[in-house]
Amino acid sequence: MFDDAIVLDLGGVHVRVWGVGPTHTGGDTVFYVEEDKVLFAGDVVMPVFVAANGQSSSLAKWLADLDEFDKLSPMKVIPAHGRMGGLELIRRQREYLAAVQSGVAAAKSEGKSLEATTKQLAEPIVAKFPDLAPGGGGPATGRVTAAIQAAYREAK
Repeated sequence: MFDDAIVLDLGGVHVRVWGVGPTHTGGDTVFYVEEDKVLFAGDVVMPVFVAANGQSSSLAKWLADLDEFDKLSPMKVIPAHGRMGGLELIRRQREYLAAVQSGVAAAKSEGKSLEATTKQLAEPIVAKFPDLAPGGGGPATGRVTAAIQAAYREAK
């Protein structure tokens, strides 16, 4: 973990390194090559449903990090897994996580349990974001369920 961002000067190429999270894990670290506008996002931004750890992830922090990444306007976003992309990867993850966060907040404010909230939201969220389903036919609901757990823990 980093207390502050550091900038490495690699002979005229500057790489900003900073810790984010807790997102996927408490120790997620990202790298931004300033001159090339390339963000190495690791597991924080991916072209599929990101893997939230329901016990330690913070969707509020994750969304704030995505906002920060968006402001960088990277030309390329390099995830830990899957195809690289651009701002569309950041914005699609934000849309997905915001949908989870708002859906969970509404369900919890109605007094629904985590189990009832998960049952109500998991499948509709998977259906709303079919482009984020993992390749190879793997189930997407596990990752969505973990995000719902993280959001439920944070919701008031």
